[in-house]
Amino acid sequence: MEESRAFCFFSVDFWPCLGYSIPMKNKSNILIVVAVLLCSLAVALNAAGSASHPGKSEDFKGSPVYDKLDLRFKQAWEESIAKGGDPDKSLECMMKLAAKPTDDERALLSAAGFKSRTVVGTIVTGNLAAKSVPEVAALPFVQAMELAVPMSIKKRGTR
Repeated sequence: MEESRAFCFFSVDFWPCLGYSIPMKNKSNILIVVAVLLCSLAVALNAAGSASHPGKSEDFKGSPVYDKLDLRFKQAWEESIAKGGDPDKSLECMMKLAAKPTDDERALLSAAGFKSRTVVGTIVTGNLAAKSVPEVAALPFVQAMELAVPMSIKKRGTR
């Protein structure tokens, strides 16, 4: 009497084709294989997720996204993030976007920590905490970020 075996992921016939010879006759071996596969998947997903969002300041400084900031913005951000700095410090900035922002893009900016004040065409002004700069700069529709110059420190013309 021959046993009929349906194709199963854990069947003895499946694993040798991958180069593995694991006997799948008892349930404990199946559970071990499932646990190893799930752990491997979790590690792979975590590595892929952290690569797309620069979390640490060293990662952000080395990324192409960092080049979206002008020199004064980079200096203000680095001073705020440095040891002893205030990562919650509010930085006023202007951003150039790829196109006039849609409602969805405005929601993404807000969720990333940017509080917009004025929107004129593709230029958006507002402020954000220093710790939110990497997340806002990583948005694909943000082309450039520039630190705003308060009117009080601009050169005043003579009459």
